[in-house]
Amino acid sequence: MNTYFISIILFILFLTEINIAYSQGCSLVPPTGNCTSGCTSTLTNGANVNGGQVYCYTGTGILNNINLNGGTIRVCGNLTINNLNINSGVILITTSGTLTIAQNKFFNGNVKLINYGIVNFLGNLTLQNSNNYIYNANIYNQTGQLKLNSSTSYFINTFNHTAAINNLFINSGRLCLEDNSILIINNLTNNQNNTASFNSLGNACVRITGIANINATAFSDDPEIGICLANGVSVLGGGGWGAVSVYNNCNSCSAPLPIELINFSVNQFNGEVVLEWSTASELNNDYFTIERSNDSKKWKELSRIQGTGSSSFINKYLYKDSDLKEDGGYYYRLKQTDFDGKEELLATRYVNYILNKVEVFLYPNPTNNIITIEANKKELEDIKIYNFLGEDVTNKIERISTKDNIEVIDLSNLISGLYTVKTKTTANKVYKK
Repeated sequence: MNTYFISIILFILFLTEINIAYSQGCSLVPPTGNCTSGCTSTLTNGANVNGGQVYCYTGTGILNNINLNGGTIRVCGNLTINNLNINSGVILITTSGTLTIAQNKFFNGNVKLINYGIVNFLGNLTLQNSNNYIYNANIYNQTGQLKLNSSTSYFINTFNHTAAINNLFINSGRLCLEDNSILIINNLTNNQNNTASFNSLGNACVRITGIANINATAFSDDPEIGICLANGVSVLGGGGWGAVSVYNNCNSCSAPLPIELINFSVNQFNGEVVLEWSTASELNNDYFTIERSNDSKKWKELSRIQGTGSSSFINKYLYKDSDLKEDGGYYYRLKQTDFDGKEELLATRYVNYILNKVEVFLYPNPTNNIITIEANKKELEDIKIYNFLGEDVTNKIERISTKDNIEVIDLSNLISGLYTVKTKTTANKVYKK
């Protein structure tokens, strides 16, 4: 197999690995069904729903002593279940269905609650052991406590839908939020990092009305998630929100927010930490505040950057921190203040700063023919290019221009494939189309 095809395979595997990492956990494809076909029995009192069986309910009423042992329950009517024993299996609420569960329950592994209708959980629910899912595609209400207790337990709130949970307690597991989804929580306790993830384009909202016990370093690393803290909410625990946007005294998830943040990036470059952010819209925005911390608890204000006031256009901002004297991990957070003095925390980022770090930037990658390399002059003094087999092909390239700390190179004479570009002290991969 020649170098070209080997390189293509490696590049495809690289992209596949990224896609798997991105979709892992929150990518459940839920089962569907109705009560007019595929039902093996009608759900009645004392039913034992075993593997391969589908029990359906279409009426209105109350059933008792149901055992789910690997089969499927489909709810197409208005059903209340007392004494539901859930070992494994699927509970599917169709678009015409309403399910009310009155007692405290456990999902003991390999349980999927798929809701296209309405779910009312009146007691406490604990997801423990492996592979438990709650997939909400309409309205989910939990008046008791929902506890996620295993790393493969997931609560998925889908596009444009709302879930309300009185007490959400997360030791291990994942909240998966899609575009325009709303999660309303009275009291939240979070004990793990990056609990919440966003799987779409747009934004999702988590509204908290009571107490937030945030005990982990970061609730989420997805800036598309907004945290809407109602007036009077107590935030305890000493942890952090992470990259999410936090709005204090927030009336509802549908209320207009003062800042629609597109991105906030923090990177080291040429001995400085460069902060860049952009907004899609601003409402009565007086200024931004940049703060830095080495422990995410004690913060130092670095600068205030003038805002745009009110704008519906994209605005870009830049700040450089050149005052770092030693290696270490640093947190940076972006805050916003309205003209009336109301302050909001927009996002927090972390960077591992290395003093006197050699930095090389190579772009575009992949490339058709031309690449640009940015680094200090000393780093660009000796550039070598090797193909996939480790052969030196530097004599086949053309150095178009060298200016200050920028080198432009033409790869037109090289075949498509994966190459290594070596500078004085670094090696960087580039893929030529």
